[in-house]
Amino acid sequence: MCRYIFACLATLAMISPAASALETRWIPAAASNPGLHGTFWSTDLWLHSQVIDTELVVTATFFAEQLGTAEPEQATITLPPYAPVEITDAVATLFGENRPGSIRLEAQYPFFAQSRTSNTGGESGSYGQGIPAFTTQDTSEGYTLLGAANRPGADGTRTNLGIANTSSATQTVLVIARDPDTLEEIGSASVEIGPYGWFQDDLFEILGAGDQNIELADVSVFPAAFNMVYISRVDNRSGDGTFIYGSSGPSVRAAGGEPRWLWVRAILTYDEGVTLDWFKFWGPNGWYWARYPSSGYTTDPVQVQLPMNYCVKAIGQAGAILTMVRVSIQEKDQDGNWVGGRVGYGTNSRNAIDQEFCKQFD
Repeated sequence: MCRYIFACLATLAMISPAASALETRWIPAAASNPGLHGTFWSTDLWLHSQVIDTELVVTATFFAEQLGTAEPEQATITLPPYAPVEITDAVATLFGENRPGSIRLEAQYPFFAQSRTSNTGGESGSYGQGIPAFTTQDTSEGYTLLGAANRPGADGTRTNLGIANTSSATQTVLVIARDPDTLEEIGSASVEIGPYGWFQDDLFEILGAGDQNIELADVSVFPAAFNMVYISRVDNRSGDGTFIYGSSGPSVRAAGGEPRWLWVRAILTYDEGVTLDWFKFWGPNGWYWARYPSSGYTTDPVQVQLPMNYCVKAIGQAGAILTMVRVSIQEKDQDGNWVGGRVGYGTNSRNAIDQEFCKQFD
C-alpha cells in the first residue's frame, strides 16, 4: 500500500517508510485574549494531512506565557486522509484557554500547518497576520529583526517582541537595538524564558525606549539556538498587525562592521563551611545547573557575541562563621590565555546564598 503522495508518484512498488522521529511544527504565537487599544486577538489554525489512505492524528500542545514547569494543555486533532481541517479560535477551542502562547504540533507522518492571528475587536471586520508553522531546524544562533519601529500614541505604531522557547531548559537571550545610521545603541535587555515558555512584550518598552519616536531600528537577539524569535508590528489605530519572523544569523554590528565574538568561562571557589547546592551558568547549549559543585569548579567555555552581560548564580548555604564565595569570570585573550578578575560575596550566620555574579563584556 502506498501511504505518501510523493511515494505514489515515484513508484507504485515503493513501500511507505516506517515512522521514526515525530513530525513537529511550531506556531510561535497564538492567542484568544484582549490586547491594547480595544483589540481582541484570536488564532485560526489550518492543518493538511499528507497521508492519502488513512486518518492522521496530530497532538497539539499549548505553551502559555512563562510556562516554567507547569503542565501544558494538550489536545488531539484527527485529520482525514489528504485533506485540510480548519479550527477557529484554536486556543479556546482546543485547550479551553483565554491567553497567549505558542502551539506545538506533532504527528507520526507529514502534515502542513498554517495559522492566522487576527484582531476581531473592531467594527470594520477583522485585521489579521498570517503566522506559518516552523520546525526547530528553523531556529538560529541569532536573529536580525527587520521592520521594528515605535511611534507612541493612539495614532502610532507599536512593535511586540515574541520568543518561543522550544527546549526543556530555561533560556536567556540578549536583545539589542541600534540606530541603523549611527550604530549607536538605543537600548539592550536580557530576557529569560522558562522551559517551553512563551514571551511577548512591547520591544521598545523592554529596551527602556518606549517613549521614543523610532522610525527604524536594527534589532538583534542572541543566542537563540532553542528559540523562535519574531516581532509583530501593530497599527495602534486599527489594531492591524504584521508578523515578521527573525532573519537567521548573528547580526549585532560593532563600529567597523562585523560582529565581535569572545570566549568566556567562569571559575567558582568558596571557603570551607559553605554548602553550595547549585551553580547556574550559560553554556554552549543554553543554561546549565551544576549540582553540588566543588570549590574550583570551572565551566565549559562558551562563545558569546559582544556586547554581552555574562552572569552566573550560586545557590546554597553559608557556614557558621564569616565565609566567602568567589567567581572569576574570564575571557580568552588574543594569545589564547584566560584573563579576568574575581568577584566575591561574603556572608555569615548560616545565611542562605542566592547570589548572581555578572561581568559586562563590550
